[in-house]
Amino acid sequence: MPFRDYKQFNGETLRSMTAAYDAAVEKLHLKSTDPLTGKLAATIAALASEGERDPGKLCERALAQLHK
Repeated sequence: MPFRDYKQFNGETLRSMTAAYDAAVEKLHLKSTDPLTGKLAATIAALASEGERDPGKLCERALAQLHK
């Protein structure tokens, strides 16, 4: 689980973040050892810190930021 050390988020938010992460990993066809997974997790956490909670939006916004 990529967000196990993110204690500042409640359980519901962590579930949304994880769903977004899993969807993005699938869309990008990443393996868990790919270095991009860390950047992806950090991007999703940053978006959640800004208030985004929708898994679909978290995923799409994270993917868009990774492609900048």
